[in-house]
Amino acid sequence: MELSVTVSAHFDAQHRIADYPPCADPHGHSWTVEATVSGDLDPKSGWVPGSTFLEQDVRLMAEELNRSDLNVLLPGTVTSPLGIAGYFLERLALRFQRLTSVRVSCSDGTAGEVRRTPRQL
Repeated sequence: MELSVTVSAHFDAQHRIADYPPCADPHGHSWTVEATVSGDLDPKSGWVPGSTFLEQDVRLMAEELNRSDLNVLLPGTVTSPLGIAGYFLERLALRFQRLTSVRVSCSDGTAGEVRRTPRQL
């Protein structure tokens, strides 16, 4: 039986997106990141293997971004929810082979989700 486990973390950070008028000026949001891994149930722990470590890594990454300027910390990344989700997915996929998706939402109600295709798993 294949299951999914989603972990989440929150951070507050500012950003700007120069070519997107609603976000052209520096401003801040509260952000939520959710990362999902899929796999078989570990009968001993009752969880998907690796999900505990995923929770730790997502929280650490969120702490790194907390109270920061995302444009400074993530150069070359469009700091939209979708761009930040891609950043998290790229970093987390290096450690978690069964990572299936990352979703980032911000306090203005927008969200973006990046999913890995089956052949990427």
